[in-house]
Amino acid sequence: MPTIDKIIRTKRKTIALIVESNGDVIIRAPKRATKREINALVKKHAKWIAKKQAEAHKKQEAFAPRRFEEGEEFYFYYLLEFIQKEEYMQIHYEQHKFT
Repeated sequence: MPTIDKIIRTKRKTIALIVESNGDVIIRAPKRATKREINALVKKHAKWIAKKQAEAHKKQEAFAPRRFEEGEEFYFYYLLEFIQKEEYMQIHYEQHKFT
């Protein structure tokens, strides 16, 4: 069964399962919902939660922080590639062109 990271109890009638972009599982539940009901719902939807967590982790890997190293590629309106020519890098944007 997936781990529940946070339970938020509010004035609502249904229980909601939320998988955040970092993979955390958040439950929004009515104040009257029991822990047993919440756990049953999480257990019932365990495959869906695992699938969404895998998607979230995959997205995080795709958007890893940039290191600004030589040969690293960036997409702006078109492909940019950093080429280190001196001790530091410079990119200039003039009249819709990078130079």
